Parts: sequence; C-alpha cells; structure tokens
Amino acid sequence: FFQAEDGIRDDLVTGVQTCALPIYGSGTTITSTARPASYLSALGLASTSGTSVYDHPSGIATNGTNLVLMDRVNNRILVWNTAPTSSSTLPDFVLCQQNTTATAAGTGLNQCNWPSDAVITPDNKLLVADTDNNRILVWNSMPTTTGASASFAIDLGEDAWPWGIWSDGRKVVASLTRMGELRFWNTFPTSSSSVSSFSIIGNTSNCIGTPRGITSDGTRLLVGEHNSKCDDVKTPNGRAEEVVTHVFLTWPTSSSATPNYHLKEWGVGTFDSSGRSEEHTSELQSPDHLVCRLLLEKK
Repeated sequence: FFQAEDGIRDDLVTGVQTCALPIYGSGTTITSTARPASYLSALGLASTSGTSVYDHPSGIATNGTNLVLMDRVNNRILVWNTAPTSSSTLPDFVLCQQNTTATAAGTGLNQCNWPSDAVITPDNKLLVADTDNNRILVWNSMPTTTGASASFAIDLGEDAWPWGIWSDGRKVVASLTRMGELRFWNTFPTSSSSVSSFSIIGNTSNCIGTPRGITSDGTRLLVGEHNSKCDDVKTPNGRAEEVVTHVFLTWPTSSSATPNYHLKEWGVGTFDSSGRSEEHTSELQSPDHLVCRLLLEKK
C-alpha cells in the first residue's frame, strides 16, 4: 500500500482532494514502473457519506491481519479486519466516531482530532498520535467495534502536536512536531500518568527541527522532517537541504543521542522481514512535499 503522508493542497487539483490508497497484489515487488491493481479511495473533498472516501489520509498500521488508516481531516480511524483486496472492500468499523458518516472532532476517549499516525504492537495494543488533541490514545487490546473507547490517553502538553508514533510493545517513541522533540518511554505506558523516560530536543547538534514520521525495527530509528536545523546536508547544487530523514543506527538511550547521518529526503516506511529499510518519497511538484509510505507485506 502507498498512502499520502502530508496531503495534497486542495487548490492544486481544481478544488478536490486527490489522495488515494493504491493496492498492489500480494507479494508484488514494487518497482518504478509498477502499476496498482486498484484503489481504496475515490476523488472527493471531505465527503463522508460512508467509508469509501477519505479526507487527507495519513498514517497506516497493521499487525499482519488488521489494517488501520488515519482518515485525518474526518477525525476518524478506519479499520479493516483483514487487508482489503479491492476498491469495493470497505472498512469493517470506525474508531473516534459513533458511525460511518460522523466527522466531528472531540476530546473523549472515543473521539480524536486530526489523528496522524498509528502503530499496532506485536501483542495487539493500538497507539494513535491524536495530533490536535496533543495526546497519544492507547487501546490495551485491538478494538473490534465502531466507537470503541481507548483505554487511556497520555497528555503530551500544549502545542506538542504529535505526528509520528512507534512501539514494539515494550518501548515507545513519539515525535512532537511543534516542540521539536522526540519523546521516549523505556517501558510501555500503563496509564495516563505514565511518565516518559527522556526526550531528545531538537538543536543544531542533532539537526532535529520539526520531527514527523517515525520508522524503526526496534534498533535503528529513522525520523523524517522538512525543517532540519542543520545546513551540513547539501543538495547537489550546494543548497542547504531541510527536508531530511535523521538516521539513528542504534536505539537512543539518552537525551544527548544524535543521529549517525541524515538522508536528503523526508522518507517514511517500514523494515521488511530481512531487516532492510524500505523508504519511498515522491514530491510530484507539490509545494506541500507530498510523501508516500510503503507498507510491505508481512511474510
């Protein structure tokens, strides 16, 4: 699956939002000439007559069975019990709303406001970056019905604006974009009062500016953004490159940790079963730097 990470500006395409989720067949090797077999979404802007049209889809997550999609501007989370195989495969249920047409934002444990990213842990806990509510929603077990409330929420502080979230069921990291911060929990949070272990604050030493998408295999950590604080990453013409991916080759253990190097693209993705990082970016001449995420089939 590919999906839009930052949305396309509505005025770029005659007033309609064109982000969609292409579907590639099981086991398909993605190449530069690969063509999707189908799409999960159609054209439309903020259309919520059901669950077949999305508005600025963002993070996706899977546990190898369920597929979860952040339908960001519709303030909801779409869940398939099994990975969809065609454009006619609608989500099985919706989180953060009580039905398939509601779109209102809210602050309850059964609501969200502009959710951006999610992760399902190996023991089937669901974590969601509830961006405009400045919090992380946590379900202690994978929900199964529309409107199911989160078990608890972790308040990250005013203007935290969490964008990315990652966990392996033991440790957790979240990107707090407006704070320019990566926040870490060395043990999995068990309540709303669970305190983080440490934070890496962006500065000119670690080059972190406004961290966003997060990718990890539990050891290596990749953080994408487009406002790097360093000018040592140059494009071929010598211009300082702010759109980067910070790469930590070992999991950070303190606030003084710095990336080992920086990639000259804002890439987000996943690690395949061999441990290789699969990253994909596509700017498409868009001023919003549209970035796509590649989710590999779990072997």
